[in-house]
Amino acid sequence: MGRIRKRGVFYRNKNGYFFIVDAFMGTIIIVMTLVIIMNSHLSAPDSTTTYTVIGDYIKYISNTEIQDIDNDMIKKMINNNLIKDTENTLLIQNVRFYYENGTACPNCIDEYAYNFTRQTVEGVIPDQYGFEYLINNTEIYSKNKPDLINAELYLTGRRVVYLYINETYIFGPVNVTIAMWE
Repeated sequence: MGRIRKRGVFYRNKNGYFFIVDAFMGTIIIVMTLVIIMNSHLSAPDSTTTYTVIGDYIKYISNTEIQDIDNDMIKKMINNNLIKDTENTLLIQNVRFYYENGTACPNCIDEYAYNFTRQTVEGVIPDQYGFEYLINNTEIYSKNKPDLINAELYLTGRRVVYLYINETYIFGPVNVTIAMWE
């Protein structure tokens, strides 16, 4: 069957060979593509750790009162009457520094907010992470900011805060943004 007789010589049917070679090449291409796809993997940073750290930090500054912090710089601020209410949370105190910006000593308030935030970040946020603390898009504190350009992962957490100035006046809403990257 696969031979044709032409003037006494048997010729093979060449159409069948081209089909087999074509099918074989197609199979090789499909198998190689599957091997490449199965062996390649995407390397994405683990976002759960960073998300946990940023969430824990926001809970920390939202729930921890100033009187619970054992820090020499913060004690000095209390003694110098820069921090008047030690029952404020760390978050509320930073918003208070932000609110007081523009009153008696605008440059001092920025310095106070920076130092206060730095004291609450050190030892809490691991050094491997970049960090930024913003109040109404005003940078209060940042660390490892040049690393932001090469960051593989960038996460933010936000809190909306209202500051009670007295019985009749409320300052806010204030948008506090915590950004972290690695």
